[in-house]
Amino acid sequence: MRSRVDAPVAVFPESLARIAYERIRRAIVWGRLDLGEPLSEQELADALEMSKAPVRIALTELRVRGLVVTVPRSGTYVFAPTHDQVVALCDFRVLLEAGALRHAMTKLRVPLLAELDDAVLQMQRAIQSKDALAFKQSDARFHNTFVQHSGNHYYISTYETISDLVETLRYRCVDPMVPENPAYIEHQEIVAALKMGQVEKAIKHLENHIFRATQAHAKVTSIDTRKRRRDYKHRNYADIL
Repeated sequence: MRSRVDAPVAVFPESLARIAYERIRRAIVWGRLDLGEPLSEQELADALEMSKAPVRIALTELRVRGLVVTVPRSGTYVFAPTHDQVVALCDFRVLLEAGALRHAMTKLRVPLLAELDDAVLQMQRAIQSKDALAFKQSDARFHNTFVQHSGNHYYISTYETISDLVETLRYRCVDPMVPENPAYIEHQEIVAALKMGQVEKAIKHLENHIFRATQAHAKVTSIDTRKRRRDYKHRNYADIL
């Protein structure tokens, strides 16, 4: 199963808008653009070698997805959540993932466990090869597996609305190179409990895992990171995108 970052792009009637959307989205999710960074339609258009019209469409969709915000009489910025917003997002994530996991263990236990095992294996290989990007993609895949195997369209579609926000924070906070990687260990604990049929124990591990992630996310979003445009005047958006 593909991670969210490799998922198909949103469907737009204009192919250029679709390209602009995906390239800007990835730059935000993967941390190439800063939280709170001001975005200029003209600079993005120049970097993407297209007119401002498709970029404007792309930014509108990114705004709907919560990845950018528009401040009246100021401009458009990459989203920069407050501490309370991070907590609310992670609380909502717990509800969705826990509910989806219960459904998945009832409906598709065997393929669920096989997919989770493979995701954990890919995490291990990423740690060994010191590939931070691969680790974070496998991390995203692990959590998305609960939802995709729930067999419930409402879980899947609702999780889709927050997955980019969750990954944007994950890519900035998860360090797979730390000794005794806690995220990797916690994923192993979740799988071990599920294999023993201890679903509620697995969910408790999941809650603790997301709570720890919430604390890490809050550290990078506790300060208002929105800066003046002149602070980014030397940014090479062609390289970033």
